[in-house]
Amino acid sequence: MFGSDCSSSSCSLDDDDDDNDTRCTKVGLVGSTSQHGAVQNLLSNKCIIHLDIDCFYCQCEEILDPTLADKPLAIGQKHIIVTANYVARKLGIKKLMGRRDAIKLCPTLTIIEGSDLEKYRKASQQVYSEFRNVVKKDFGKENAVKKGSMDEMFADITFVVEKDFKSRMIYVEARLPPKTFIYGEDVNSSVVRISEDQSGAEATITNTASGRYSESDDTWGNVHERKKCMDKLQIAAIIANQIREKVRSKTQFSTTVGVSVSPMLAKLASDLKKPDSCNILYPWRAKTIILNMPLRRVPGLGSRTLSSLSSCLLNHNEKRTEEAFWTCRDLLNVPRHAIISSLSERESFKQKW
Repeated sequence: MFGSDCSSSSCSLDDDDDDNDTRCTKVGLVGSTSQHGAVQNLLSNKCIIHLDIDCFYCQCEEILDPTLADKPLAIGQKHIIVTANYVARKLGIKKLMGRRDAIKLCPTLTIIEGSDLEKYRKASQQVYSEFRNVVKKDFGKENAVKKGSMDEMFADITFVVEKDFKSRMIYVEARLPPKTFIYGEDVNSSVVRISEDQSGAEATITNTASGRYSESDDTWGNVHERKKCMDKLQIAAIIANQIREKVRSKTQFSTTVGVSVSPMLAKLASDLKKPDSCNILYPWRAKTIILNMPLRRVPGLGSRTLSSLSSCLLNHNEKRTEEAFWTCRDLLNVPRHAIISSLSERESFKQKW
């Protein structure tokens, strides 16, 4: 089933997730190496999908008023922009931008007040209900389903992949959805951008060797194990695409789905290429992304936890990154005892250690 790295179920547009701060060991950042093999064996057999509704709040408004679909559109709360559709993003409109600055940059921008979340909650529940129905009724009640935040949901479809593994292997590569994106397959699929909404941090990540870390985790299985994992994730992608197309036909919402071996990696995968895409992230190619992504992208690691870690991050890194945000690579430079010492000062962690 699902691990502790699933996202918070909070529904506000700008939730900080600090109430769900968890130890970094839960996502393996400071875990012991003795656990690596057991975790790897467990994950290599898993097929997890993460369905993310493309530009959810704007899509809600566009479905209610189709004339907005081709126009620059943003959702505002108080004096800031909390999200914008892809038309507006191409014109430079960004999350957390002030309303006045947004209008100055794009005079034709339509801003809809989004403080009342009721209609978004109803739309979210509609999509989740259809997602759950499709996963369970069409592919087997044994598949586990979990709701994340307002615009995302997860499913563990390992059961259905394993059930028909041999029969589904026939011409699997030829049956991959047309809009399938596999990270690291070639030069064009090896450069991605990973952003963090609350701080605005964005990392451009290239799947090439860098320093002591290689572009691939060579400890992840042998050739046979990797091939089997690839085959299963490609089957999962075929199923995931069928799920998202059925969700679209019932709800009108366009979605992007990420496919990998854990909720965290599946969620990362869904961010690699948007919108309206099916993205596969093989676990041995995830290291480059995790090392270089903003530290705040670790599930459960909010601003207060990052503030508690700031002193030890500064002490154990020679210089602050040029991008002006901390990465998971920076945290790995900090000894475990220093992390524990920094976090133990926080009341919310005292009961957990």
